[in-house]
Parts: sequence; structure tokens; C-alpha cells
Amino acid sequence: MATSDPSVEAAWRSFFGEHLAAEVRSFVGQYPAERSLYVDVFDLHRYDEGVVERLFEDPDDVLELGTDVLRAAYDDLGPVNLRLRNLPSQLGLGSVRSRHVSKLVSVDGVVDAVGPVEARARKAEFVCDACGAPERDHPRGMELRTPARCDACGTAGSMALDRDRSTFVDVQRVVLRDAEEDSSHTMAVFLDDDLVDTVKRGESLRVTGVVRLDPRPDENRFRFYVDGLTVDEQSPGPVEDDRDVDEQLKASIRSRWEFVVGE
Repeated sequence: MATSDPSVEAAWRSFFGEHLAAEVRSFVGQYPAERSLYVDVFDLHRYDEGVVERLFEDPDDVLELGTDVLRAAYDDLGPVNLRLRNLPSQLGLGSVRSRHVSKLVSVDGVVDAVGPVEARARKAEFVCDACGAPERDHPRGMELRTPARCDACGTAGSMALDRDRSTFVDVQRVVLRDAEEDSSHTMAVFLDDDLVDTVKRGESLRVTGVVRLDPRPDENRFRFYVDGLTVDEQSPGPVEDDRDVDEQLKASIRSRWEFVVGE
């Protein structure tokens, strides 16, 4: 669950209410048919550089606070997604490293495989078998960690997932491969909610998301994967930015991202 940060919450509230007001009204009017609000990183940086820096440092918390602010302003909204566009941190699939874990990246690749639609917990509610005390968690990524013991009575191994009280969202595993013919690099990407069933094998994509770790049982080794936030179809050849974005602004944002991840 996101840690409260009044400055970040105030920045989101101001950004939604002033700069993105028309887009937010349109989004709310189409909800729940539309469940994702797209935020341009360049626009957010122009509005509040500090929030973008915090976004690079802790994307999970900052995006969760943004959705909390959005839902607090509109009582009729249920689960919503904040999805990012124009993140200036494109990486090759073979360039993802441990320093990128829990950070935002954009990776390019060709869809090599599309898995079946499954479900993951958006809100997990655990209940103690011994005393009945509940405990709530908002899992990040694909790993679901059952609490080791009950906070209320201290009983170890007593917590079990209550599926009726938990909420779930559709999720789909996609495998990207490097577009270079002589490359063997691949990366698993997980797409959820309204991104499910939006990509096909053979498509060239740019995926923006958070790098996470997939543990191997009983080993101190982990595979990287990307928890996808945004998917953009890419045409062959160099990526062209048709937006009127100042090159100095691009360089400034990328330099902050590189500083945060230690590039």
C-alpha cells in the first residue's frame, strides 16, 4: 500500500484539476468502459518536476497515490489505472539490470508469445484461521506473499487468502524478443485489465512498466520481468516523435531518470 505523501497528493490533485481537467472529465464520463487514464511524462514534468523525480524513485507509490487522489475526487470510480506515455528511458531487452528493479523503463521488442488470460489479486484479503482477524495487502507484480503470522494473535502459519473478500483483475503474460536477428534476448511482460488481449504475436511493441523479479524456487537467482503500464505499437525503423518536445526537456528528464537508476 502506498505511503502517504501530502506533497505528491497535492501535486496530483492540482495536475488533475488544472492541467488535465478536460481529459479527466472525459475519462470519468466513460468509466467503467474506460478504466485507464493516460498521463504524458513530458506534460507532468512541465507541471511539476518534483513529482516526476519521485515517480522515477518510487513509481509504485506515486502512481498509487495518483489513483487514490482520482478516486477520492469522484465517488463513482472503482479501480482505475494510471498509465504513462513518453518515458524517455528506452532500453534493449538485454540491457535490463538489477539497478532497474522497481524502476520505470520502456523496452522495445517483437511479441514472441501471448499467454492465456488469467487473474491476479488487485486487493488481497487474508484471514487468520485461529482468531478470524483480517489483513489486507495490495500486491505489486505477480508475487503474492501470505503473511507469516497473524498480527492480532501472533499465530504462525494461520493466514489464508479469502477469495470472496479479495478483488481480482485479468492478467496476461506476453513474451517479447529482441528485434535483432542475431539476438537471443527475451523478456516476460505482464499486461493487466484493459491491456489484456490487445497485442498479437509478431507485433513490434514498446512497453513501459516497472521492472520486477521472478524468484526461482529454492535458488538465489531471479529472472527479470516487466509489469506493464502502457503498450505502444512500434513501426519498423527508428522511433519518430511527432510531438513538439524541446530536446533540452527530453535530455533533462532522461538525465534525472539515469541519475535515479544509476546509469
